[in-house]
Amino acid sequence: SRSAFSATYPDAKPSDFVNYVFSDLGIAEWPIALDEGEREQLRSVGIPPLPPNIPLVPQTPDPTKTRQVVIRANDTEGTVMIEVYNDASSPPLASISRTLTP
Repeated sequence: SRSAFSATYPDAKPSDFVNYVFSDLGIAEWPIALDEGEREQLRSVGIPPLPPNIPLVPQTPDPTKTRQVVIRANDTEGTVMIEVYNDASSPPLASISRTLTP
């Protein structure tokens, strides 16, 4: 409800979501906090801020980064998967998959 994603992609596929998250418009919506005051503001409305030292990466792990969160799309299954890596060359430490519901 706080994102322009639904209006931008009314017939959204998971790949549209991942593309949006990493677009200029999507990045502007990322919950980034530069100081403790901003972190507290986000928490007060139930939004956890992104960790400042762990990059978000689209689709595949970035071999130049160690710790990272990868957001993948699977249009065939209609899912978006989030994977947590401590090392890009190792299997993910954790993953979560959700069906995209426009």
